[in-house]
Amino acid sequence: MDSIFDLLEHWTCLQPDKVLFEFRDRLGQTSARHTYRTFHARTLALAARLMATPGLAPGARVLLAHPAGLEGVAALLACARAGMIGVPVALPRTAGDTAMRRLRAIGENCGAAALLTDDAHAARLAQLFAAAGTAPPWPLLALALDDGAAAQEMQVSVPPARHEPLLFLQYTSGSTGLPRGVMVSHQNVIANARATLDHVPTGVSWLPQHHDMGLIGYYLFPIVSGGCNYGFAPVDFLRRPALWLRMISEVGATYSSSPNFGFDYCLREGKVPDAELDGVDLSCLRVLMNAGEPARPDTIRRFHHRFARFGLARGACTVAYGLAENTLNVTHGGCGSVAVLRDARAGMSTLALAKADDGTGIVEYASCGKPVAGVEVRICAPDSGRPLAELEVGEVRVGGPCVTSGYWNNAVATRALLGEAVDEKGGANHAWPLRTGDLGFLHQGQLYVCGRSKDMLIICGANFFPDDLEQAVAASGAAVRPRGICAFQCDDGGVTVLAEPQRTEALPDPAALALAIRAVCGLLPDQLHVVAPGTVAMTTSGKIARAETRALFEAGKAERLASWRNDAPSLTQQEEPDADQRNWRGAVRRAFARQGIASDGVALADLGIDSLALAEIQMELEQVLRGFGSGALAEALDAPLLQRLSQRSLLSALAPLDYSHDGGADAAMAALAQLRASLDDAIAVRMQEDRARPLPDTDYRAPPTGTARRAILLTGVTGFFGPFLLDELLRQGDDELVVLVRTADPLAAMARVEAALRHARLLTPSLQAQLRARVRAVCGDLAQPLWGLELAQWRALAASVGEVFHNGACVNYVMTYEAMRATNVEGTRTALLLARDSGARCLHLVSSTFIFGWSAKGVLLELDCNAGMEALDFGYAQSKWVAEQQALAARAGGMDVRIYRPALISVSTQGAGDDNDVALRMLAFMIRHGIAVDTPNQLSIVAADVIAHNIVAIARQVHAPATPLHVTADRYYSMTALTRVIERDFGYRFRYYDIPRFIDQLNLRCSASDPVYPLLDFFNRSAGKIAAMQLKRYSSSAYRQARDSLPGGRADPTLEQTASYLVRYLLEQGMIAPFRAAVGAEAGAVRD
Repeated sequence: MDSIFDLLEHWTCLQPDKVLFEFRDRLGQTSARHTYRTFHARTLALAARLMATPGLAPGARVLLAHPAGLEGVAALLACARAGMIGVPVALPRTAGDTAMRRLRAIGENCGAAALLTDDAHAARLAQLFAAAGTAPPWPLLALALDDGAAAQEMQVSVPPARHEPLLFLQYTSGSTGLPRGVMVSHQNVIANARATLDHVPTGVSWLPQHHDMGLIGYYLFPIVSGGCNYGFAPVDFLRRPALWLRMISEVGATYSSSPNFGFDYCLREGKVPDAELDGVDLSCLRVLMNAGEPARPDTIRRFHHRFARFGLARGACTVAYGLAENTLNVTHGGCGSVAVLRDARAGMSTLALAKADDGTGIVEYASCGKPVAGVEVRICAPDSGRPLAELEVGEVRVGGPCVTSGYWNNAVATRALLGEAVDEKGGANHAWPLRTGDLGFLHQGQLYVCGRSKDMLIICGANFFPDDLEQAVAASGAAVRPRGICAFQCDDGGVTVLAEPQRTEALPDPAALALAIRAVCGLLPDQLHVVAPGTVAMTTSGKIARAETRALFEAGKAERLASWRNDAPSLTQQEEPDADQRNWRGAVRRAFARQGIASDGVALADLGIDSLALAEIQMELEQVLRGFGSGALAEALDAPLLQRLSQRSLLSALAPLDYSHDGGADAAMAALAQLRASLDDAIAVRMQEDRARPLPDTDYRAPPTGTARRAILLTGVTGFFGPFLLDELLRQGDDELVVLVRTADPLAAMARVEAALRHARLLTPSLQAQLRARVRAVCGDLAQPLWGLELAQWRALAASVGEVFHNGACVNYVMTYEAMRATNVEGTRTALLLARDSGARCLHLVSSTFIFGWSAKGVLLELDCNAGMEALDFGYAQSKWVAEQQALAARAGGMDVRIYRPALISVSTQGAGDDNDVALRMLAFMIRHGIAVDTPNQLSIVAADVIAHNIVAIARQVHAPATPLHVTADRYYSMTALTRVIERDFGYRFRYYDIPRFIDQLNLRCSASDPVYPLLDFFNRSAGKIAAMQLKRYSSSAYRQARDSLPGGRADPTLEQTASYLVRYLLEQGMIAPFRAAVGAEAGAVRD
């Protein structure tokens, strides 16, 4: 029999009335049921509908987005019957969640022709796409039909089966950047089922049906073997894990499985009380399999100890190893464990066995069992493919009929997956095609998996690629080095992320970086550390050496500059319910308390809870609110909103439920809206307070120095723009310079300064000599009071400084005002304080045209300072506005303060740039996708070295300009004009859209692999304001007059030169492909 539907027809003839699938609700009641006969009829009916649907040809890929139940399984078989390829995907819950982004990315990768779901979810998906400002990329099909009459009719009229070798595409769960769709054939599934099963199974499963273990193991294997399965939804397992064990007992299940986290979850205090296990008998189980993520021997022992008295046999508690690329199972039946010395494992040498209780330095691994029938496993040296002996650690490689043909539409990844191994004689060995990327060893014929050479992170049964976590940090807008980020998983299963800062004097907020990972990848790491530059190890080929970096971290050799941990305390005692807990308020408090949340005034996001804990809180709150007659409010209180609230603010917003069941939910929703508004008002008040706050008195003024010259202080030297300012200060004068660098070691500080100059392509032997002769570093932190200096250090610094260049700032378009306040506002206050205490000749402030926010004035003059605080609605603009207001107040008080307002500082004339540059990121997106914006909005991009030269040259003049200076491009041009030049000079082609339609295209096309992706929400929120600014222009007459009066003033590069700097940098960094390989290029420019 060549196909799954051949086998379905076979078993339907032999046992038509046997139950094939049954699905149950949270109470254990049957919600859907199919015998072999009715399921076969259902698939035939759906297949006929699909074959009659316009646009669905043989081989078409159909996204299957169904709620937990049986319809998605029937749809998959119907696609196979109709000669189409089903693509199971998770249903998104909100317009911006991870599942929605993955849905878009998977649909684009597989070239989906349609999305099949039910009526309710088709309408819901249409609403979600509308909320995202775009139409669905594919037709949303809901093929409703009656199983009785319709099926009987289709039995006669259904056309002959169309045979497509591929059964479906299984998209691996981890990659949000570039989805990888494993091509699973009918024969792969049939071979793996027959290799795995030794009996006709009765299964029970709560596993997600769009993942391989849940779908293949429990809905396809029974069709191959003539068995049956009883299922329920993952969310119901979380609500009531005892349901899993009760169903196993009730139906006499012979096999079931879960990732390690499911077993751990059942062991949590209070999750499975004995009262719910009355009458449960687990002796029917032949296999209770721990698979899908690394199994913990201690978890297996504790689970058996807890449930042995309910008949669970120790021999049934087994471990298996598998991967989608081998269809599902590779090994199974593992029952024991071995302990090895940690140091031997790290060295990839022959392992030394030990006892689990031998003390520290011991790692215990669970046996994953022996290979299933027909599958061969070999341990090979990762580089050469040389087979290794027992207890030698190497890459797990797999051969046999279950190996799939690779990844859909991804030839590069397929070649890496199925590359030829090398046999003992050095020849090609085609019997071992599958490189799993996992590290392991063999012992007594059993496989032990101990790591991942490809560094896959497996959390709660889902795979996450470390590259995606690292990209999320790099693309977050934070000042981190794109090639200085490393994510890895520790022995305890926790995920650690290390990030090197671009500027050590203005460190990124590690909590914000962790939240950026969760926003993009749907995973909150267990810890995130900002570490000293150079910590992340690299291979000789320029790749991140994660294993080496992890070893350095675990050895305590990574200097941590800032840290965040997801360490919410655990609840260790079950409190007796009091009277208050019997109402909705008590239920809300209980939902928080179950997650160990003791603080009632801290937002969930700030506590760093993981996605599982958030889901549990949300589910409990949903039940509570529905129980109090507030279903609409339960739906409104989704995860993105909930994580922004503290327990206290949530209770306050829900207070109207005390007074009215009829109008309470509406009043509560209004209260939530009011809460949002009040948070915005609080920021405005805080900004005004910060603006008006006078400088503190340090009781110190530097003594006069007579004719002696004092040094120039420069902040922000290790950022993108700072090195250019330092270079010009050294070239245009002979002053000594002091640079503020965040580190505890002055020698390390100077090394970082040199590294920043090297990155900016400025470091020459001559400049290096000047650096060592005239520059010294002070170790400090802009975000700390007095920059983290002791009072004596502060006074010594003030006594040595005669001029201040304050350039340091946090540049981020996503972070809030509060998150940026310490660096941008308080850091500027301290610079003004130093200028006052030192008696400095002058303070030069590098401000920004962003102090005008989204102002739509026709012409913004240099003397304008946005005194009315207008059009400021994001943290960066708010913090830079307050910083400049403080400087203007100091200037009004008699201090010589000179203010320079650049617009967009970008790639230098020598090709040095910053991947976080917002203009570069947007331009990369446009070139990649062949679309551009048609708008007259002024765009002012000036090369960093040109701006730095002119600011320093103007600063050298004795007389201060009368107003702040707009350091903007001399000649007006727009993004449209820039892309026209790129078309002409580089060959790329664009389709042009006005701003609203461009935003629609941005939402439609942008994926996590696009550098602009982290700013997607920012542009969505700001699109209308940007459109309103089309006629706004910057006046820069004072700047141009000051520059042109100097003999050495540098003119702006031409638009053509600017375009060249930008495109060449993007090409050099691999952010775009050369024209001939460009994605999305049209035959010619088109205006839409």
